[in-house]
Amino acid sequence: MPELAATPPGPASSLRAADESRLWEGVNQFLRALATVVQSGPSRRQLLVFLDDLHWADASTLALLAYLVRQPSLAPIGFLAASRPVEPRSPLAALLQTLNRQGALSRLSLGLLGKEEVLAIARRLSQHYAYPLADWMLRTSEGNPYILAELVSHARQKGLLRPDGSLDLLTLSAEPLVPQSVYSLIQSRLDHLSGGARRVLEAAVAAGRQFEFDVAARAAGLSEDAAMDALDELLSAGLIRPSDNTRYTFDHSLTAEVAYREMGEPRYRLLHRRVAEAIESLYRHRLDEVAGRLAMHFSAGHAPERAAPYAFRAGREAARLAAWREAIAFYEQALVGAGEREQIAIQMALGTAQGKAGDNAQASETFRLALVLAERRGDRAATDEARLALSQSFLPQSRYREAIEAARLVLTRGLPENNLRAQFAWGSALSLEGADLTDASAHLSAAVDLSAADPVTLARAKFELGSVAAQQGDLTAAIALYREALASASLTDEAIEHRILAHNNLAYHLLLLGDPEAPEHAQAALALSEERGVLTFEPYIYSTVGEIALAAGDLEEAQRRFEQGLALAERLSMPERIAGLTANLGLVAQRCGETALAIHRLSSALARADAAGTQHLAAQIRLWLVPLLPPGEARAMLAEARAIAANGGRKRLLAEADRLERELAGG
Repeated sequence: MPELAATPPGPASSLRAADESRLWEGVNQFLRALATVVQSGPSRRQLLVFLDDLHWADASTLALLAYLVRQPSLAPIGFLAASRPVEPRSPLAALLQTLNRQGALSRLSLGLLGKEEVLAIARRLSQHYAYPLADWMLRTSEGNPYILAELVSHARQKGLLRPDGSLDLLTLSAEPLVPQSVYSLIQSRLDHLSGGARRVLEAAVAAGRQFEFDVAARAAGLSEDAAMDALDELLSAGLIRPSDNTRYTFDHSLTAEVAYREMGEPRYRLLHRRVAEAIESLYRHRLDEVAGRLAMHFSAGHAPERAAPYAFRAGREAARLAAWREAIAFYEQALVGAGEREQIAIQMALGTAQGKAGDNAQASETFRLALVLAERRGDRAATDEARLALSQSFLPQSRYREAIEAARLVLTRGLPENNLRAQFAWGSALSLEGADLTDASAHLSAAVDLSAADPVTLARAKFELGSVAAQQGDLTAAIALYREALASASLTDEAIEHRILAHNNLAYHLLLLGDPEAPEHAQAALALSEERGVLTFEPYIYSTVGEIALAAGDLEEAQRRFEQGLALAERLSMPERIAGLTANLGLVAQRCGETALAIHRLSSALARADAAGTQHLAAQIRLWLVPLLPPGEARAMLAEARAIAANGGRKRLLAEADRLERELAGG
């Protein structure tokens, strides 16, 4: 532009006004000349003009750019521009559409940094702590390069990332870290929002990282048109992005974090309640689907009494899917806001879930609390239910006397319609304890007589009668009763537990008779138990599967199954099964020729069986020990086993004792 060069320096007002088209052409000629020089140099490079933040360009700058990219040049020249997502109907959008139609535009979407890329950066910053540093960087920045750079700078300034590359891991794992530079940037983006867009964004923060727009709009209290305008504004600002047809997600978790800090806790609680009310309205015909969300939002909104019924519904849904830990959490949440009457039902459901999850001791305490509430309210039906559940929860803990006492109180003080279940509970405890099999059979037979129209209790009673017959040594009768129990349990899904147990006990006792059908029943029991999430039965099933492998000579598989069952029994605090599986491992050691280890394991199992009061198992372990001990100790052990077996009328164990006595006499 020769007129500028000819004008002496002076105030800007002394410059003659330049024609815009001459300005554009002047810039064009300068760039073409520069491109020619670069091209003719030794490296023969291409000239590249880079324009950052093109979304901030005014109309005149965009017009200049449009002119420049259309001009021919003898030397290669390229224009590279970086921009945020382009707002619809903006001057920049119009320019890009024109260039695209002319084939003069290539677009490259810049993605976020991935896991491997962030790990490569972390290795440059901290060689020894690269993995925890990369995990923190990726989790907090979500791959955004700007935020990642600011995080590293902040970590260095605060001593979280030290010059030697070591880390303050405790601080890094705490609440979200938002450097002031990032906070200010996000804050400035939020400050430019209209009132309606800000209200929708704040409601979305309460709704969650991924939110339904209809829920956020209702919680914000906007009209339909105002809500759509707010949505367009938030999308244009890049603060949210579509997730699917109805859901949206924040561009970054730190956006939600800054918005949360800006609105304050009181408004945040209010918005949680409004979000819950919006969900209630939108899903009023399918509330079970969103019960968990409603419980969470009402609870976060400090409305526990409104959260309680939804938490209870969510717990029941989780229990239906055998998600016991989730069910427990929901039931515990429901208790916080429930009244005394509702608490009885919640405590009963909670105790059941705890038992299914293997927390039998905790289940007993929960049922005891339900019992106290039921007695205080004078609710006889609820009192019976709590006592029967309490009795059942004592059995896996080998607390047989307490189980019998709870059943006795139902039978003597409860409602007549609960006599059936009380007889069954009493008989089951006696059967498992094994001290009085005759009395056990009497109570279980009474339950069978009362259960003609109740396939669930009939299946349970037949199963326990089978266990009594098995302990008495009548395997043929036991197997017949287990088959009857399985047939009754198959009539209703409510008896699924005894269907599993019937398969397992059939497998074990068929194995004792050498019947090839045994593995089929064991696998059926294991498959059903895993499908339904019934953890408390799996130690029994692993024992059976292991014994089948042991009988087949597969010692490695037997050892693996017994160890698997023992680990679970220890986690679930099941004394009888811990004793039984420890004894199983003793038998494996014996088969491997490791006599000292076998004696140690069987002796340890015997101490546990005696402490748990499980007499049949205690007698059986004594018989397993006899061949391994010196003659004097073996005879004493045999005498103890014979006394227990004779007291319970255990014919099979007595027959085994006779055989061992003959061997000792012959030796």
